[in-house]
Amino acid sequence: MAVQNPPLAIQTGGESAELFRRYTAALVPPGGGGVLDAGDLKVAENGTPNLSVNVAAGRILIPGTESSFQGTYFAENRSTLNVAIAAADATNPRKDLVVAKVQDAAYSGVTNAWSLVVVTGTPAPSPAEPAVPANAMVLALVDVPANDTAITNSQITDRRTLHPIVARGRGEVDQVATTSDVVLSTTVGTFTTLVTKSIPVINGRRYRLTFEGLNLLTSVGPYATVDQFAFEITAGGTVKGGYKYQTRIAAASRCNVPTLTAWYDATSTGNITFLARATKATGDAALVGTVQADATHPLTLSVEDVKGFLV
Repeated sequence: MAVQNPPLAIQTGGESAELFRRYTAALVPPGGGGVLDAGDLKVAENGTPNLSVNVAAGRILIPGTESSFQGTYFAENRSTLNVAIAAADATNPRKDLVVAKVQDAAYSGVTNAWSLVVVTGTPAPSPAEPAVPANAMVLALVDVPANDTAITNSQITDRRTLHPIVARGRGEVDQVATTSDVVLSTTVGTFTTLVTKSIPVINGRRYRLTFEGLNLLTSVGPYATVDQFAFEITAGGTVKGGYKYQTRIAAASRCNVPTLTAWYDATSTGNITFLARATKATGDAALVGTVQADATHPLTLSVEDVKGFLV
């Protein structure tokens, strides 16, 4: 039957669960499922690293993939869950996936439940990722070297996506700050990272990136020197905005750190790393530059979701 009755919601009741899932999916922008907050269901090493990982508490929306009309499931994990990683291969490395998946007997099998599970890959000299199960979203990729006995955070790649419902009209997504001085490389053109932030972004959203600081302290010999310092913001390794500061520098002089603003238009959903960084651009190679920071005047990088506010 093409026309689905009864509609949602009508006083006589009897609406199907599928119709309700399709209704909730229609309330948010397109983009599939995802976690509902930046820390939800984050995968990390066990407190004492071993062949398991911990999945944080949180909520997620999981699209059904077994039917065109299946809709989206809501699932919640209310405390940290430890999930086991299979024993490592004796010869070859392996790639595993940690996923949140739904099993619905209305479409296949006999189980009606959702779970946080590890999909174990196949060991190989250059291992491939295993297939993602039906009705599932990947939370993390775990690299398992040959003969490994403990999974650490360095082996875990975050694969969570933030659901579009979170990004709509949200304003500031995140901000990171450092309160320690950062000494720039003395090699001309070698960039030093000042502050970095990795967050999930949503396809089709626009983000405003703002870097703020206080002082650039320079140290050089007794004679004035003309020199340039370059500051810039990158997104996923691509430069999005920058500024070159040229000044005559005497011993232990200070100049203002420029406030930078740039834009990033997300073309896919997933994690992006944003960096604010600086370098010596020209001049005396012996020149030392220190970007100063403290608790009162930190270096900050703000990432704001602004699409929906722009005309």
